[in-house]
Amino acid sequence: MKKKCYIAFLTVLLTVSTILTGCKGTERNAVSEEPAEVEETEEDLKPEEEKAKETDTKETDTKEDGEEESGKAVEKVEPVNVVRGEVRDGMFVNETFDIRFPLTEDMTLLEDSEILEVLGADVGFLEEGATAAAQEMEDAAGGTLYDAVIYLDDNSNVMLTYENMDVTMNGNYLDERRYVKHVKDALEQKSPGKYEIKSQKTVMVEDVQYLRVDLDVEMEGNELKEIFYCRRVENYMVCITVTFEEDKRQEAEAFIDSLNGSRESGTADSSHPISGAVEDGFYVNETFGIRFPITDNMSIMSAGDMEAVQGIGNEYLENEGIVSSEQMEKASNGTLYDLAIYLEDGVSNISVCYEDLDITNGGIVNPDEERYGKILRYTLSRLEGFDYEFLEDSSITLGGRDYYRMDFDVNAMGIDAHQIYIFRREENYMTSFIITYQDGMEQQIENFLNSITDV
Repeated sequence: MKKKCYIAFLTVLLTVSTILTGCKGTERNAVSEEPAEVEETEEDLKPEEEKAKETDTKETDTKEDGEEESGKAVEKVEPVNVVRGEVRDGMFVNETFDIRFPLTEDMTLLEDSEILEVLGADVGFLEEGATAAAQEMEDAAGGTLYDAVIYLDDNSNVMLTYENMDVTMNGNYLDERRYVKHVKDALEQKSPGKYEIKSQKTVMVEDVQYLRVDLDVEMEGNELKEIFYCRRVENYMVCITVTFEEDKRQEAEAFIDSLNGSRESGTADSSHPISGAVEDGFYVNETFGIRFPITDNMSIMSAGDMEAVQGIGNEYLENEGIVSSEQMEKASNGTLYDLAIYLEDGVSNISVCYEDLDITNGGIVNPDEERYGKILRYTLSRLEGFDYEFLEDSSITLGGRDYYRMDFDVNAMGIDAHQIYIFRREENYMTSFIITYQDGMEQQIENFLNSITDV
């Protein structure tokens, strides 16, 4: 790999979006209070996935013979105390899993006895018109709590379910993508229908991250569409399933849209696009209030070059076991590398990127600038072949806005370089300038920083 590629490669390695996605979709806010403020150690800064692996290994090593089948480590979770959803002022609300949507006049909400009859479950414990407790409903359906079943019309419906994996999977806590595959395989074995997954993608419902799966379903000669949302919360898989005929897609999508916008959310101003643009010799991003000139000693990295460098960086991080493919997918989906420029020497470079923290970590880590920097420092110390010397952190004002600044000296696979990482948080976004440069380029870096103004 040429020197220029190594230096650009460092830019990708420094994006913290690849670090903050170790929780694989688990949400702990639903079952625990805000922790007391404590001093963070190096152990605290490890991604949750890595800490879980270490904990599992330790627990497995200390078990007596026969206590754990085949010595397999079991993930430890904090069981959720589920409470049923209820209708309030025309809204269906489940506070345990932070789900809410309006119930309109054209919706029919089934009674619990009707749900259980459809499932073929015993309804003898319910009086007519009564509502079952959460545990009663879960027990009656064999470990899955059917919280609500709603008919949009005769052939379109919505199901809101919570599957207790302690019961249904003996504590095998699948992540969302493996869960979808498991359900699809089980349905194909037990049901005469056909289930074809058309797409899977990570989406946000309000400020919570879900996996959305679109399917084609053929059952008893009927061709149906299905949109399936799921997210894991400790020992539960929370699922929202919308089934409909193609000509009713508009109504189905309207229901999905109703899951959003029911409360205020701290997100960046959407009146402007997130991405910036280069016009009349200036890079301008109106959403984040950033403007600076593209001078004669700068050259803009092409989209193809940036994509190639990102690919190399992603492959390295996965091969080294620093991130998983699922983590990398979240990082890629949630981080916009808006601009990358080479300076006069053709090697030193500056990148501007915007990371949507709702996507890259689902609101789980939710770091401020200082903690973001601590996680960055910890992760850089783990990179094989990269020798970092961490200098003192500081603050810097650019265009009238205060940023957190981190300076590093690094030997990257035999190549010496300097790096500056400058970032600030605005609502759910972390805005970052990532600067990698060689000796002799200090004045150009200083000139660049001084050229940044507000829009």
